[in-house]
Amino acid sequence: MTKTYLSLPILALLIGCQNAAEPEQSFPDVTLYGASHVVAMDAATAQADMIAVKDEHIIAVGDTDDLTAKFPGATLNMSYSDKVIVPGLIDPHVHMTLGAMMYGLDFVPPWDMETPKGLVKGLSNKADFMARVAELEAEAPDGPLVLYGYHNLVQGDLTRADLDTITSERPLFIWHYSGHDFYLNSAAIAYTELKPEMAEQFHGVNVDANGELEGRVYEDAALVLFAKLGPLLLNPAHIKRGYDGYETLLKRSGVTTVAEMGYGIFGRALEDQYMSQFYSREDGYRLYLVPE
Repeated sequence: MTKTYLSLPILALLIGCQNAAEPEQSFPDVTLYGASHVVAMDAATAQADMIAVKDEHIIAVGDTDDLTAKFPGATLNMSYSDKVIVPGLIDPHVHMTLGAMMYGLDFVPPWDMETPKGLVKGLSNKADFMARVAELEAEAPDGPLVLYGYHNLVQGDLTRADLDTITSERPLFIWHYSGHDFYLNSAAIAYTELKPEMAEQFHGVNVDANGELEGRVYEDAALVLFAKLGPLLLNPAHIKRGYDGYETLLKRSGVTTVAEMGYGIFGRALEDQYMSQFYSREDGYRLYLVPE
């Protein structure tokens, strides 16, 4: 039988080479979040229960065994082990100041609607809508009243005469769900100093066969109302309440990124001031501003 012997110098050299081998790569800057399930966008990761995050970006989705093996040294976070992780929602077209104006108001929507205060039940016909407006008008403090969420395709046509049956004393404004239309009672028409002649200046002013204002004002003509509505809807207390509510709804709904289209439509100086006062980068979502 042939025996092989290694000299001590050769043996020492081999041991030295083994010790000099590259160490196993470590990923201390990666955090692994475990979940009961991860909803991914492709079928290959249908059984995923973990995501890997680096610098606030998801860099991998997979199962626990695969990702812990792929990222040795990563921080393991099991805070969501009994939760389902889903992709964040992106809304590429929002209006933060406009939304704040809306979400600071009471709602009269045509269908169930999530609001900062919780679910508001829909009013699916004109009778229910009118009854709810009357309730809110009776409960509101003195002064002009603006309510948001009416939709003519569900709740029926709405005229100045309809709103006058609820109140002929208080200026009453109903803001359409689209945000583009306002419906006014007679007191609101007087309050905003609207005139039938505006129908010749703006497409968005409706007059009846006798040339009298019907109470609907929309599109560019609606901006005329803001000479009077601005102090109500754009005052800092209202905007702060609406802004907080709008952000609460975004975060509650899983929205992680929004783009403000037409930033500054109410004036860059004004909106810059509101943004610096009321917006924080720690609110749980990213906001991109696209200036008007």
